[in-house]
Amino acid sequence: MSIYYRVVKRVDPRDPQGTYKYYAAGASMGRATLNDLAIQVARRSGHSVGTVAGILYDLCEAIVYFIGQGRNVDLGNFGIIQLRLRNKSGSITKNDFHLSQIDEKKLHFIPGFTITSQINGASLTDAESLYNSLAGIPEEEAEEEMV
Repeated sequence: MSIYYRVVKRVDPRDPQGTYKYYAAGASMGRATLNDLAIQVARRSGHSVGTVAGILYDLCEAIVYFIGQGRNVDLGNFGIIQLRLRNKSGSITKNDFHLSQIDEKKLHFIPGFTITSQINGASLTDAESLYNSLAGIPEEEAEEEMV
């Protein structure tokens, strides 16, 4: 397995007035849909795509149900899904707190051993040439832009 990355120029958030430095960032090569997942699982499991897709949709509903009950969803070696709240601001006392201070509700995924071990063991591939070829930029022009 390979993980795609690209090199990006960023300022250190701890030193906004500092100079830019170059960092690696994960590179997306598109999106895998729920149907794409169903097809991949169906190929490996021998079940039909429709059966697997139905199970995945039901899994989504079950996750929402248990999060709505205030529970974390433990998916074993796959990981844990939990609700996190982000606040716009805090209040000095508990009695001063208002629900309007909650800015957003997010689901947070903590990968388990199975995913973590696969990601940690993956090789890294520079995505820049792939991005350029998808954009139709010849290699010579891409090299000139980098200089």
